[in-house]
Amino acid sequence: MKAAYGFKDSKGEFFIVVDIDQCDGCGACAEACPARVLEIAASDCDHLSDDETARVREEQLARLRSACAGCKRGGSKKLPCTSACPRGAMSHTW
Repeated sequence: MKAAYGFKDSKGEFFIVVDIDQCDGCGACAEACPARVLEIAASDCDHLSDDETARVREEQLARLRSACAGCKRGGSKKLPCTSACPRGAMSHTW
């Protein structure tokens, strides 16, 4: 199961995707995120509520595009959060 955080608008799709089945809640992605967008907390998925996984902080949801802009500017597909994940559970749509 995948949890997608973000939005789609006329400029494109801006989603951070966490593969809940792969994420073990290690926190490497949250530590690597320079904008502190991510946290490790109970899953947003009801049937996995006891498991802790990576997710976007509630206060960052409305400003995700601007919060992640610093990492996107480099043009690399290798973003700090995705690179830090040892299980490959993180991805971005941009």
